[in-house]
Parts: sequence; C-alpha cells; structure tokens
Amino acid sequence: MQYGAWTIRSDKPYIVIRARKKPVTFPAAGITVTGDRGLWIHATDPGCGVERMRYQLLLGPEDRQVLVIEAADALDNETRLVWPLAR
Repeated sequence: MQYGAWTIRSDKPYIVIRARKKPVTFPAAGITVTGDRGLWIHATDPGCGVERMRYQLLLGPEDRQVLVIEAADALDNETRLVWPLAR
C-alpha cells in the first residue's frame, strides 16, 4: 500500500518530518520525532549536484510503515534510503 509520493526538484532538496499526533520513532536512525521536534533530511552531491529528491510512505513487511527516500543527481544516479517506522 502506498500513501503518496512527493518529489522535490531542487539542487538543495530537504524535508522536515514531524509527528502530528503520537511520537514516531525511526529505529534505524535512533531518532524519535514529535510535534515539537522534527527530523530534517537533505540530499547533497558535491560532484554533479542533486536534481531531485522523492519521498513516500509505504507498507513494508508485516504491514509496518516505512519511509522511502530517493535522491537522484544530474546524471540520474539514484540513492535509496528505507527507514522502518515505529510508534
């Protein structure tokens, strides 16, 4: 199941993630976000620069939500990050 995908076309893309109701933990990063404490994620590429960053929420294994972030440079090389979410 996919909740939506958003693409940011910029050479310095970033997103700030905040929890709307209950705190959300990113176990892989050791970070918990709340309404007051967000997580700032940005993409950089010192070589040929970032062209776009895409992020989306998906249902992963065992119906657990995962945040998927993909960034592509001007040569269309992509990096993908998948973080499971925990409440």
